[in-house]
Amino acid sequence: MSQEREEITLPKAAMHLSPDDTASFEIVDDDDPKRTRFKMLANSGGIIEGHAYWGNFSIDLEGLHIGKQKKPALRDHDPQRIVGHTHSIEVTEACPS
Repeated sequence: MSQEREEITLPKAAMHLSPDDTASFEIVDDDDPKRTRFKMLANSGGIIEGHAYWGNFSIDLEGLHIGKQKKPALRDHDPQRIVGHTHSIEVTEACPS
């Protein structure tokens, strides 16, 4: 059974989803001077409050299928600004709020 989806256009600001308390980023020590490794929490599962476009909301990742582990890491969710590639992606238990 096929479901048709309505296409909508969102402002670029609608994709800025992660304030400091729901995401984190850190540089990981690596002996290779030609690359910089990083570790990040893309979403803690907590409530994102006061978003300019969506208001208060949270993202439910239960049942998410990751697929391939190597995906582009994008700056500001912009597919034209690839800053690297992932090598491991996992969904873990939600962080306590």
